[in-house]
Amino acid sequence: MIAWLKYFFLGFFNDKYIEEAPNRSFWNSFLGVVSAFLILCTGVFTGYVSSFNTHYKNSGEFRAFLSASLDDAELKMENGRLSSPKYVNNFLDLEDGEKPQGYGLIIDTRPAAETFDDFSVMCYDVKENEITYSEYMALSASDKKAYTPRLLYSGKTLDVTLKQDEYKNYLNGSEAGRAALSALDSKRESVEITETEYANGVYTEYIKLYYPSLAGVERYGQAPTLRTYYLGMVVSDFSDSFIMILDDLCVGSFKTDSGVQVEFEGYFSGIGDGSVDNLDKFISDAFAASSGYNFLLYFLNMFKFVPIALVAFLIIALLTFIICRYKVPALKTGYIGSLKIVCSYLFISSVITFIVSVALSFFNNKLTVYLMSMIVFVVIVLFRVAVLIVAGIIKEQKNSRQS
Repeated sequence: MIAWLKYFFLGFFNDKYIEEAPNRSFWNSFLGVVSAFLILCTGVFTGYVSSFNTHYKNSGEFRAFLSASLDDAELKMENGRLSSPKYVNNFLDLEDGEKPQGYGLIIDTRPAAETFDDFSVMCYDVKENEITYSEYMALSASDKKAYTPRLLYSGKTLDVTLKQDEYKNYLNGSEAGRAALSALDSKRESVEITETEYANGVYTEYIKLYYPSLAGVERYGQAPTLRTYYLGMVVSDFSDSFIMILDDLCVGSFKTDSGVQVEFEGYFSGIGDGSVDNLDKFISDAFAASSGYNFLLYFLNMFKFVPIALVAFLIIALLTFIICRYKVPALKTGYIGSLKIVCSYLFISSVITFIVSVALSFFNNKLTVYLMSMIVFVVIVLFRVAVLIVAGIIKEQKNSRQS
């Protein structure tokens, strides 16, 4: 056991342990890869988390914008939910590709499941020819196969009370619709639901019947919501200068005074009830509450970079195999043995890269940290392998002269 511990943990610093690599189990190489993956992931995550407050404090323009924009928002926490009488969406009236001057602001703390988007549905064939959904519904079953309905969010709030008669008329046109409407009527008469809940129920039952192809598309309610529209904006990288505040989370992107771009998400779970009087603390607490989500995100994102590193190590192993075969007889081994030698350096290399990643995070955006960390990791391994080979060549030449 002691011999293995020396090999795995001290081999990076002592060549005599690494010379054992070709004869040791390949499980050591697997352990090196897995441990390096976890350490690298933890490193970039730790750097991101530990540097956030520093970046935030050094973003004067963004903090000034928050103070000016949210000073009269009357933000208040209650049972893990944020409320505000203020509703703002600076992006609503912009043309495609247009961005607001300075930072953009979205505040919408209305309940996600009940705040519906005034969406539309258009249908497209393979050539992107479009027809309306009503035209699509009039087609025969075979003709419908040529078109795909596409949900188009507007970003505008739908008042479901305006077309209640239209929804009810459609529901009354089918047995399933009549049954759903009757159940809602009974609940309203027995005061099981409010008038608002009744109106929402009529609308959502109408959506289920009229747009059956939308089933399963919406995550937050029973019909397309503004929450889905908002988070869809975030996924599409719609802006690099904004703050979005919803009832249970905030999402933002800002640039520090030194030019570092920072994207973040924050959750309000764990924040105490009461008025939000300290915006800086509120943002910091929200970000801290998102640590679990951020680690999972970093863990998944790391899979995008690991294959590149693995290919690099396979190439380094090939070069090691070729050089040692002809120049370092003492290290002469097969390709798998050479790969084991390379993998024996991964653990300590990842530990060093962990430290570098944390330091880099204070001066760079997270994508740059990802890339630079992987480069540093590969370079450290390459350098250590090169030191092993050079030392082996020098030793071989010395032995040749002595003989």
